[in-house]
Amino acid sequence: MKLTITEVLDGNRDDRLETLTGDPAPSTRRRCKVSFAQRERRGPLRGSGTVQDLGTVDWEARQRTWPGSGADWSHLRGAVSRFLTIQLQDVHYSFRRGVMKTFLKRRKQNRVPDFTPALFWTIMQALPDYPRPAYVTIAATGLRVGEYLSLTPDHLMPVTCCIRVPGTETA
Repeated sequence: MKLTITEVLDGNRDDRLETLTGDPAPSTRRRCKVSFAQRERRGPLRGSGTVQDLGTVDWEARQRTWPGSGADWSHLRGAVSRFLTIQLQDVHYSFRRGVMKTFLKRRKQNRVPDFTPALFWTIMQALPDYPRPAYVTIAATGLRVGEYLSLTPDHLMPVTCCIRVPGTETA
């Protein structure tokens, strides 16, 4: 089945994207909605685009003019990869691999908080008591919110006072 970019955008607009591309996870749906909203603000796409046209995109030039963050670029890259895998029904399909080889990864910037520890603790004091431990744990460990929420008592390592984070890409 070949889909045009316009068909995918229309599917998203009509809330039937999962019938075109399978049933994505809720977090994937949220990212797609943000990406599609950004795409809609840039104006109309030509209606004759096909999946094969993804092989003609100059991804390097597109990356240089990308208005979003490195994380946004990574989400776009992941969405294109997933879309091609579903449409071609094989992660190893040569066309998909060729597109992804030219779709360069963007280096993630190391983020440094732009506020001081004193300001952090001032904010903590303004919060009710019950959420403070969550914020302190996230700040102290560098966990993402989803990683924090996935922790259970089994992830605690009492002897070393460490936690084992499941399925993380954070070192």
